[in-house]
Amino acid sequence: MNRSAITVGLGLAACAVFITALAGPLNPPAGPVASTPGPEPRTAINAINTPGNASGTFVISQPGSYYLSGNIAAEAGKSGIIVAVPEVTLDLCGFRITGTPTSSAGVHIFNGGSGRTIVRNGHVRGFQQDGVHLAVSGAAPLCTVEDMVLSNNGTTIGAGVRAVSGVGQGGVVVRRCLATGNFQGINIDKAGTIDDCAVYGSIDSGIVSSERSVIRSCTAMNNGVFGIQTAFRCRISGNTCISNGNASLPSSGGISAGGSNFVEDNFCDGNFGFGYLIGSNNLIVRNTARGNTTNWSLNANNRGIVIAAPSTAGSFSGNAGGSSLAPSGYDPNANFTY
Repeated sequence: MNRSAITVGLGLAACAVFITALAGPLNPPAGPVASTPGPEPRTAINAINTPGNASGTFVISQPGSYYLSGNIAAEAGKSGIIVAVPEVTLDLCGFRITGTPTSSAGVHIFNGGSGRTIVRNGHVRGFQQDGVHLAVSGAAPLCTVEDMVLSNNGTTIGAGVRAVSGVGQGGVVVRRCLATGNFQGINIDKAGTIDDCAVYGSIDSGIVSSERSVIRSCTAMNNGVFGIQTAFRCRISGNTCISNGNASLPSSGGISAGGSNFVEDNFCDGNFGFGYLIGSNNLIVRNTARGNTTNWSLNANNRGIVIAAPSTAGSFSGNAGGSSLAPSGYDPNANFTY
């Protein structure tokens, strides 16, 4: 072999080594391979995908999963988004829907759209009527509103979230929502659940239900009439109501419950009017009241006792001290004023 051939061969070998060093091994180790991100599987809310009509700036007319890619503003006289079909998930992705003084509802779910619909994760503010309006109908509506901020909705009517049910219907869940500065905070007509919500500064009452609903682990503060107001057959459990009511409105305060409700483990403090304004045939256990204009107002035929908790004999430090909560013996279901 001549010298030139040897030189070419050595050059090719060096080139191969150099390329291998740059590119890495030709046989990579075994293991999972990360997938290449695909297209967004949901449908964006926009004028092309969800064109509006005379009633709504955008209209969802097909079942599926939808999302916002930015803030949107409703047109005057219209709702922001109308959901007109069932089985829709609407994710606001942290964005905002803003109304005008004449815009009707931020998200309006009605007719066929009231079945198995979820609205989540965003801010709705400044609508003349409701932030989220659910016209519940059908055999199993099963609608959910969660992780929402609802502010300054409603003028002389309306709520941050309102569910209007047909006869015997319900099935709406509102959870982990903040409602502030609305006419009413959250109003579920019947057979719904309001869980872990905070309602502040409503013109009227903070949380309202007519019958057969569960209201639990919520905070209601500085609402104009009642913090929580129910009619019949509701369970009102583990809530805190502070500084609700109006000094010029005697029938206002913390919690108002009509008849046949279960009222348990709530705390009412510093409300104008009444801490608890209770009708008849309710079960009332383990609630506490302090600093309300009138702590308790209970009609006849309720079940429950109220005890004024005594003060401690003096200060103490250590493992034991103070006075018995019940002078005649401790009752685990007693309600207390202190």
